[in-house]
Amino acid sequence: MSLKRRLLPAALLAAFGCAAPVRRAAPPPGALLVVNARFFPEKKGADALLARNGRIEAVGPRAELEARARRTGARVQDARGGFVLPGFHDAHIHLLSGALALGWADLSEVKTPEDAARVMADYGRAHPELEVLRGRGWTYDITPSGSFPSRRDLDAAVGGRPVVLESYDGHAYWLNSAALERAGIGPTDPDPPGTRIVREQDGRTPSGAFLDAEDFLFARLRMNPSRAEKLAAYESALRRLASLGYTSIDSIAWDEPNELELLATLEKRGKLPLRVSVSPQLDGDLDLYEALRARYRGPKLRFGWLKAFVDGVIESRTAYMVDPYPGGDDRGTPRYDPDRLRARVREARCRGFAVELHAVGDGAVRLSLDAFEQAHRACPAAPGAPLDRIEHIEVVHPDDLARFKALGVVASMQPYHAVPGDGDSDAGVWAQNLGPERLKRSFAWRDLSDAGAELAFGTDWPVMSPDPLRGLAVAATRRNENGMPPQGWHAAQALSLEEAVRAFTRGPARALGIADRLGSLEPGMLADLVILSPEADLGRPETLWRARAAFVAVGGESVARTEDVSP
Repeated sequence: MSLKRRLLPAALLAAFGCAAPVRRAAPPPGALLVVNARFFPEKKGADALLARNGRIEAVGPRAELEARARRTGARVQDARGGFVLPGFHDAHIHLLSGALALGWADLSEVKTPEDAARVMADYGRAHPELEVLRGRGWTYDITPSGSFPSRRDLDAAVGGRPVVLESYDGHAYWLNSAALERAGIGPTDPDPPGTRIVREQDGRTPSGAFLDAEDFLFARLRMNPSRAEKLAAYESALRRLASLGYTSIDSIAWDEPNELELLATLEKRGKLPLRVSVSPQLDGDLDLYEALRARYRGPKLRFGWLKAFVDGVIESRTAYMVDPYPGGDDRGTPRYDPDRLRARVREARCRGFAVELHAVGDGAVRLSLDAFEQAHRACPAAPGAPLDRIEHIEVVHPDDLARFKALGVVASMQPYHAVPGDGDSDAGVWAQNLGPERLKRSFAWRDLSDAGAELAFGTDWPVMSPDPLRGLAVAATRRNENGMPPQGWHAAQALSLEEAVRAFTRGPARALGIADRLGSLEPGMLADLVILSPEADLGRPETLWRARAAFVAVGGESVARTEDVSP
């Protein structure tokens, strides 16, 4: 999660006029014929796809498949020459955080603390009913390197109401004085374990900035939304994700212990359009997790991995490194005691759970691989079980590349993190903290792929835009929406577009252990697919910046058409 990988608002979806379906009497569920299609990678002689009863029956010439479809009256979807791909799978998304943040103030474009104060003042005037004003998306470069914004920057702007602002990466919070008072945080409060309270010059008074303080602050602030608010937020977010081309997601639910039950409620109401796996915290009750795993193993909703944070982020030098940060001996500190991490991962593995570990720095990546290696020796995984994963991997040491394939550990990464909004690819706190040598091997998709690692791509929403087409464009070009930098940012790490598509489809399915039924457009596979708008020329990845998902189906049933989706 990086400074220069700024949160940019997701592009508003323009209306796309899909052809009206051919209406026939009572077609069976999941009977779908897609015509005038292009496939990627190309399927020679094929321009149509037939799905029946939730699965792909055939991919081939239109005339042949129309004859089959006519017998039972399949719905017809005209792709209008657009590419048809397996439905996208976001391997790393914070579903509730993103859902709730849809209603908060957007700070992704602010450049200074004064800008943020103006945004919050406007937001406060627009929402007089809110007791606490929330916002997210501010980046660490709104203040000089090494400093953080202050409570005083916000105090005069909002008329005394508490203000809580989440950084773009979720690893820092910025509060005003009223919020500090509500939380009961004062000069005598010590730093909680794993959290840093940034203090003023006296070394005691909280400045209003907090690092890695999610659990601590939310317990103190008592800001949990109601069950009804969470359900409404989930429903809205899932509709939005479906409109972007997703048919499945992995929700990293470290902020919502009851996510499975809440999503099950939506499923019972017929309002769960996507396939969702949910990953609770590694530090939890494994007996309870076994019960949840047995209960939630359906085609739409299932138990996923167990998640833990091994380190923090590079901007605040809380990411754990093999070698020190520039200018000193500091390497960062693991957020998880290494001995305890190894023991906990081994225990989870021996009880049949797969684990995903947040590891941004190369030191944390190595520590994670060490823990997995020990656990795999103790308890080999059952065939077809979900695979262990490392999340983010913003930098990896060359000595550790081959270990991913050797251990069967998935490299779960978010490509849209990797290119700056302003095109100045090696500037800013993130790049300065890495230094020139580590920059060359940051977001090392090519190195990992060449070493045989399975890549699983996601977006880390709400940290970054949830649009998978942006991630695909970055993965294949290492350039931003404006084509910057022209030569590509450390372009040797780029992938082919086919490799990037696999990482957004087949790779996550393999990680979840369901690649036998999800992630490709082959007969017998689940009919989860997306049709891209005709602007998408997959021979030119840069066209993906202006393309969109035109039609999305899960199990052959439409879950989104762009003309049905409000901007």
